[in-house]
Amino acid sequence: MQTDGVIQIIDGTAVVKKNDKVVAQLTRGYFVAEMQYLMDEKPSADVVAETDIRIIVWKHAKLRRLKETYPDLYNKFHLILSKDLTYKLKRYL
Repeated sequence: MQTDGVIQIIDGTAVVKKNDKVVAQLTRGYFVAEMQYLMDEKPSADVVAETDIRIIVWKHAKLRRLKETYPDLYNKFHLILSKDLTYKLKRYL
């Protein structure tokens, strides 16, 4: 399923599944759908909540507006997404 935003987990636990195999566990602070946003591609995995979960959704349209209106702030957000993704790649690959 594609999403219209980048999701940040505020509370709870989710798992990342690829080919029905759990490949990562995500908790507070992690982002979901960041690869889809950064690469402008279809999702490469499914994310399923393991517990009750609270999230923030950063809609793509609002992120585009942020980039146009406050480029410095957008660049910091982009850096945070990139660091989150790099950490997950190092940890789970």
